[in-house]
Amino acid sequence: MIFVVVPLSALATSAKSLSDGFPELVPTVRLVSYPELLRLEKVPCGAWVLTSLSTLSNEQLSLLREFESAVIAHGSGIRLLGSPSRTLSRDAFFDEAEKIGVQSARTCSLASLESSLPDWAVLRWEHQGDWAESEAISERHDLREVLSRMVFEGLDPEHIRGVTVPGASPYLEPMGHYFQIGGESLVSDSLAEFWKGTDRESVSRGLSELLDRFGWGWARLDFVRTPRGPALWRIEDGPGFIPHFDSKSLGIPGAAELRSWFLRTLRALNSSEAGDIPLEIAPTRLQSLLLELPPP
Repeated sequence: MIFVVVPLSALATSAKSLSDGFPELVPTVRLVSYPELLRLEKVPCGAWVLTSLSTLSNEQLSLLREFESAVIAHGSGIRLLGSPSRTLSRDAFFDEAEKIGVQSARTCSLASLESSLPDWAVLRWEHQGDWAESEAISERHDLREVLSRMVFEGLDPEHIRGVTVPGASPYLEPMGHYFQIGGESLVSDSLAEFWKGTDRESVSRGLSELLDRFGWGWARLDFVRTPRGPALWRIEDGPGFIPHFDSKSLGIPGAAELRSWFLRTLRALNSSEAGDIPLEIAPTRLQSLLLELPPP
């Protein structure tokens, strides 16, 4: 079995994406919420993918490290993708990506954005696996107007940050995606075409190693086009990673390849062996404190 652990708030939408787009996976993939995971007295054998680690609080990550330690100590029948002990912030990932030659968008607080507004910026709200972005803005009065509109639409300003538009351009044209599950990766055709002239294997290997170092079980890196080439714009390591497919989207170039890769890679995770025993978790701090763990 493959167990994909998601925030409680994303459980229903994740189940729909899975059943609609990948009905053949439904018998072998089970979605589990974090509160459900941490109530378990026994952890069944199989592959466990911890998602949304970059969105969890330090307290939640600290508690999940106890689960990770128990799985590692068990050493049999359970494969864990996603490491709470290695997880760092998304901002840190952008910084590290630039060190390996990947142009990246810069994120900042609203206060710092207002004090030093770059040529163009976007306001991005992210919370519990959901996200929304404003249009590109370049004037302070536009910044205040756009922020007010987002707040009136019900978006909590506590979860709104500024994002500098790479290349100082108001136009954000999607350029492609980089997908990774465990050690398996897929580069969309548009990115592959650009990296073919630079050193595609080197860039792809660098991103793969970086994602592994950050301990994310799976991730999708979204790129936008700039005058200087593709720039890393957004990271999705939560349930939104599951590709959404219907009769129309399957006709989009590259969609069939992505669906085939997703199916093949998830099936390969099913590494449990007959005779392996589940992990028993004693009623420790993990049990008592995580019983009512709020959804990330």
